[in-house]
Amino acid sequence: QAFPIKSDYLQFMGRYSTLVGVAAFIMMFVGTNIINNLGWQAGALMTPAMMGLLAFPFFGCLIFGKEGLLNPVGMRKPLLIAVYVGLVQNVLSKATKYAIFDPTKEMTYIPLDTNSKTKGKAAIDVLGARLGKSGGALAQQILVLLFGSIMNGAPVLAVLFYLVIIAWIGKYL
Repeated sequence: QAFPIKSDYLQFMGRYSTLVGVAAFIMMFVGTNIINNLGWQAGALMTPAMMGLLAFPFFGCLIFGKEGLLNPVGMRKPLLIAVYVGLVQNVLSKATKYAIFDPTKEMTYIPLDTNSKTKGKAAIDVLGARLGKSGGALAQQILVLLFGSIMNGAPVLAVLFYLVIIAWIGKYL
């Protein structure tokens, strides 16, 4: 474990929540300029692009930071590096989602009539979000069953992650 002491973990999670809020606040100004200057498509592409770029060093730390590759036996430092790289990835990905992706998603409903807006939002916000989260959880559970732990299945998870990112970006191009 990266944080064996509970208070250290709680402190880390508190910092994480604060960083997400600050980054989202800053990203709101950046996102507005991106959408105004580069258009809706650029704004919609920001979240998957950001997630894909930032996940690369995270998965690199997980996959190549195991014992015997870049990590001397029992050393916690590569795990902490992966945790902090993951922190940056999660903070910036969530900030981009909240400040840029969510508004661009809402913009897609503007040209629709009231009935289509209601049904479309219900389908996307309720059904789509739940299926996405459930599908991700199912994939992780299958990896744990097949590989014994999520860490052992990290290379496969990285491939699945990037397949989703490629499909996501492909929908906008």
